[in-house]
Amino acid sequence: MVTHRVRQGDTVIRLAVTYDRTTDTIWQANPALAKKRDDPNVLLDGDEVEIPDAKDKSEPAATAKHHKFVLTPQMALYRLQVFRYEKPFAKRKYVLEVDREIVSAPNVDTGDNGLVEAPIPADAVNAKLTFPDDELEFDLRLGHLDPRDEDSGWRQRLELLGYACGSESEGELSLATRRALARFQFRFKQEHKLEVTGEADRETLKALDTFFAKVKRYPAMPKPDPKTPRPKPIDPGSGSTSTGPHTRAKIKDVTFRKNHPVGIDGYGLFATPHWQAAARDPGGPQRGRQSPVCYSRRDKVEIEATFAIEQQPVKSETLTFVGMCTDPSLEFRGEAQVDPGMTVVTVRAVASKALADKVACHEKLRIEWTGNAPGEGPKRAGLSEHVLYVVLANPKAEVHWTLLDISCRAASGASDEASLVTKAYAAFHGRKLVRKRDDKVLTYWFPHGQADAINTQDLMFIHHGSGTCEAWSHFFLDMLNLHGVTSAKRLLVAHPCIPEPAELLTTKRQFYPKAFEVGTRSGQGHDNADGVQFNNHFMVMHEGKIYDPSYGSGPFASKAEWLAASGVRMIKDDPEDPHGSNKLDDADSTPQDLRFFRIEGGKLESV
Repeated sequence: MVTHRVRQGDTVIRLAVTYDRTTDTIWQANPALAKKRDDPNVLLDGDEVEIPDAKDKSEPAATAKHHKFVLTPQMALYRLQVFRYEKPFAKRKYVLEVDREIVSAPNVDTGDNGLVEAPIPADAVNAKLTFPDDELEFDLRLGHLDPRDEDSGWRQRLELLGYACGSESEGELSLATRRALARFQFRFKQEHKLEVTGEADRETLKALDTFFAKVKRYPAMPKPDPKTPRPKPIDPGSGSTSTGPHTRAKIKDVTFRKNHPVGIDGYGLFATPHWQAAARDPGGPQRGRQSPVCYSRRDKVEIEATFAIEQQPVKSETLTFVGMCTDPSLEFRGEAQVDPGMTVVTVRAVASKALADKVACHEKLRIEWTGNAPGEGPKRAGLSEHVLYVVLANPKAEVHWTLLDISCRAASGASDEASLVTKAYAAFHGRKLVRKRDDKVLTYWFPHGQADAINTQDLMFIHHGSGTCEAWSHFFLDMLNLHGVTSAKRLLVAHPCIPEPAELLTTKRQFYPKAFEVGTRSGQGHDNADGVQFNNHFMVMHEGKIYDPSYGSGPFASKAEWLAASGVRMIKDDPEDPHGSNKLDDADSTPQDLRFFRIEGGKLESV
């Protein structure tokens, strides 16, 4: 017989796998331990488990033949109940990974009771629980819960229910732990008939254990009874180091660091701090409350948070500030020393993990802040609200707010170049793209007769928001560039009557008596029922596909497909019309005579 000394994480079922025994065999060989620990899978570091000697087993089998013996691995049923604000985290899809292998069923959810259940290998050590739709991720340590009647065990259970305990010393309960017990007792005093003492008495531990013995639903919050006096504050006792009030702080402003600066659509960059409590105005424009922030996927968000000191300490102390948000799931943690007389304090913090590996628009990123003084539990320190955009890769062009917002919303979830291009261009199909700074619907040659904008900067800046096909080709190209995509190029379609198509890339352009008409299709921001006549037309080409952002059409697999879908008609001026408004069919050329050029570095390359 072997004596095994338990280490943190050991369970009887895990020992059964390690020593090639059965769980029942080991547990039956340890009657004293079984009496002390009522759950064979909840042991304490230092417990001793007797491992009985293995017994031989024989199976009759014919000689001179092959026989197949199957060793079935021992499995355990893992069950976890998830709550959010005292309500089961119900009907949320989850993925459970054990030692980097998915063990949960496909598309399984938590059901009405917020349950996560899956068979797992009996000797599993680590697990990861992910809620993909909520962008929540938790690392789990299997077998690390201590017995409930041990001090470490009931403190673990309090922590898991959201009641933060302090660090203990010399067998005395800390003030934070006694307050956590008092809050638990007060919350569940009606259901379990508890007295609010701040002590770990038998009835409190019994009530605490009910949360871990079966599927649980929280009772209704107790209604205040005017005849029952409020519980007295927990006395710190003579062993406390507290000599007076601790710091109370509230978030004042937040500045994001190492991010990509966002432009206000041609009117400079958004100012910092990116969020200010004093500037919050529910009735004002969005940019009055906060400035949008941009990072690349897989970046770690860095912030600088300033807190206003609302209650000063009686002596210098170090505060731990924690910011928590759920969409995306991030935690910020930083420390700062607060001295008597200080009015503000600033901390810097890096997110607990990197952003997800995909494009995203987090329109309502809420960070809930707490400040934790020594010997106290966390105290609320306010809420900051942000707009966070996540791009595919580091931008290669100016980050205009409008381009950023349109592309991150449309391409949300994209994790590669191909899906980004496809999803981002889908926003052009609706032909109603809105400029963020003034809510102006951007248009193509309408309603001004002559569109002034010939590039993205002009389209963002000019008040009427009307641009040529050249401006719209830049618009889509720059949208891809701000996601780090540089493989797309502008595409020029030129009438065969133009002797030098390269002149179309300069300001010395001419209008020729011959042109082509793109049929009766709607353009960006309006319905164009009369068709538009050109000597040239600008589009975008990516991976051999043609995108026509002026009209929101495409992508087209070839030039022939674009010509067929666009209803191109070759026309010329009527020599008898002195005004040039009357156009005749041009029998001297066909749509197939149009020339296509890829624009690369200011030069034309025939396609």
